Amino acid sequence: MKHFFTKLTLLTLSVGLLTSCDKNAEDRTKTVTDLVVEDPNFSILEAAVVKAGLADALATTQNLTVFAPDNAAFAAAGINEATINSLSPAALTSILTYHVLPVEVRSGQIQDGRSSATTLANSAIYLSKQNIDNIFVNGNSRVSKANIPVTNGTIHVINNVIMPPAGNIVDIAVANPNFSLLVKAVTKTGLAGALTGTNALTVFAPVNSAFEAIGFNAAAIDNATGATVETLRKVLLYHVVAGRYYSPDLVGLNTVPTVLEGGKVIINEGATVKGSGNNVVSKIIIGNVTATNGAIHAIDRVLLP
Repeated sequence: MKHFFTKLTLLTLSVGLLTSCDKNAEDRTKTVTDLVVEDPNFSILEAAVVKAGLADALATTQNLTVFAPDNAAFAAAGINEATINSLSPAALTSILTYHVLPVEVRSGQIQDGRSSATTLANSAIYLSKQNIDNIFVNGNSRVSKANIPVTNGTIHVINNVIMPPAGNIVDIAVANPNFSLLVKAVTKTGLAGALTGTNALTVFAPVNSAFEAIGFNAAAIDNATGATVETLRKVLLYHVVAGRYYSPDLVGLNTVPTVLEGGKVIINEGATVKGSGNNVVSKIIIGNVTATNGAIHAIDRVLLP
């Protein structure tokens, strides 16, 4: 684990995230580890830190920012101490270091809008900020208490665990059986390459029942030819937006342009979406799934241009 902390100089925040650091004259008497151990609300986090062997590093490494899930956050993610005990130190290390930045960041230093930062896991997290009291990490985890000072950095308490991405957009879709028809359609239309690139994308991903509701079951997709394949391709492109948008980033937007030329998805407070050709809205069933190359929102209806 020590290699995560000996290479801190190689890990930097993304361009434009921070202004210059202004440390307040605060009473910093506890390390990150001290605070986690002493606060009973962090007992599950403590168990994870101890099993991963990170307690010393989190006590001695300077200028850290820790997005710390409390017990309620672990419960929201379906994780308890039994879960922690079932995971290997390496698996816990991957998760925990994804919650830590190698520089100290106060909430006031995070720019409004969307930004990213590189963690000690050498993967990016994505911050959505509308105001000083409304900061989200990867869309799902809200900062519930910010700017807790410790001797070696700052802690922000979050209300959900943030998980490292499990792969690119296609990898995640392939691993989820609820997206089997979407994967089949993407393969049939030759769009897999476009969804595995490095440019950030947001995909409103219809689940299987959404495709079946408009007659695109497995057989229909397999047997599609000519104009039908081209129509299916246009429909799929209408579900893809350039850039990474989590639910908090969609709030306040009326529409977002899709990669299908001229296409726009209608947004309703980040909770539902609607295609120009739909009569009813599509609910976001599961939102804010982080991929290495974007974000996925599972929806219950196919969007029609």
